[in-house]
Amino acid sequence: MQTFAVFTKHSENDVINYPKGFKTLVLRYDSINKSQYAGKKNTNEVLSVFNKVNPNLYIEFRLRSQVITEKNGDIWVVFPKIKNSKVTALVICALSKDGTLVTYKNIGPGNELFNLNIKGFQDAFLKMQVNPTSFSKSIYNPNGYAVEECRRTGNSQGTKCP
Repeated sequence: MQTFAVFTKHSENDVINYPKGFKTLVLRYDSINKSQYAGKKNTNEVLSVFNKVNPNLYIEFRLRSQVITEKNGDIWVVFPKIKNSKVTALVICALSKDGTLVTYKNIGPGNELFNLNIKGFQDAFLKMQVNPTSFSKSIYNPNGYAVEECRRTGNSQGTKCP
């Protein structure tokens, strides 16, 4: 099976940028399928049907969790989904099956991972909205801001993700 080029090192010194790779793939999916999974802020082509149903819904790729690598080799990153300037869901972007399968899963209220992380994502999003210039100079980098409060499910102590 073939792996995704965005998650492949092309030289020994290359570093794989997983958040950027997940963004690239979902935007490509939207362009091929004329869908709006990433939302209107992430594409030039806005579908009127989507806008009538979800006028301000998009994945905020500038905010993200740290890259999480599981013991089995699966790699995932969490991004917030924004609607009307509020984090309403989280999107888990995962690379699995030895780099041959990418999945995107929306999670919302009632999900343990969402409940553990919603505050960190909402706080970071609000900071970005209040003072984007200060935000970009102090905590934002070109690869996105890693929300430090990202916590894993099944961890009763609520420690930070590795």
